[in-house]
Amino acid sequence: MTAKTQIGGTHYLGMAIQPRVFAMSNHWDADAFSVLKYLSRYMRKDGLKDLEKARHFATMRGEFGPPPNTFPPAIRMADYIEQNEFSSDSLLKYALRGLWDTVYTRDGSRLYTPHVLAKIDELTERELIERENIIL
Repeated sequence: MTAKTQIGGTHYLGMAIQPRVFAMSNHWDADAFSVLKYLSRYMRKDGLKDLEKARHFATMRGEFGPPPNTFPPAIRMADYIEQNEFSSDSLLKYALRGLWDTVYTRDGSRLYTPHVLAKIDELTERELIERENIIL
C-alpha cells in the first residue's frame, strides 16, 4: 500500500502531506501521530468522533508522553499546515502547532498539552454549533 492508495475512504488522499508520512518522517511517537491523524481528518471523516479521539490521545500523551523528540524534523509543521491548506482554520492551525511543541520541547507534553486540549475543545464547540445551525 502506498500513500496514493487508501482502504475505506478518501479522507487522506487529497492531502499534500499525509499524517502518516509526516509522523514517520519526523520520528513521532504513536500518541502524537494519533492526535495529528485525527485532527487532520476530522473535517473530512468523522467530525466530533475524530476530535474526541484526538483529545483522548493528547490527554494520554500529556500524562505518559515520551521525552522530547531529538531527531531533527524532516518536515516542518508550518509546511504540513500550508500544504494541506489548514492555514485558514486558525483553531486547527494552533492545535497542530501546539502538538508540534509537545513533541519537540523539553517537557513539552506536560507544558503544551493544555493548549492542545483547549484548541481541540474549541474545535469541538465550533463543530457542535455548526451542526446545530444545520439542523435548525
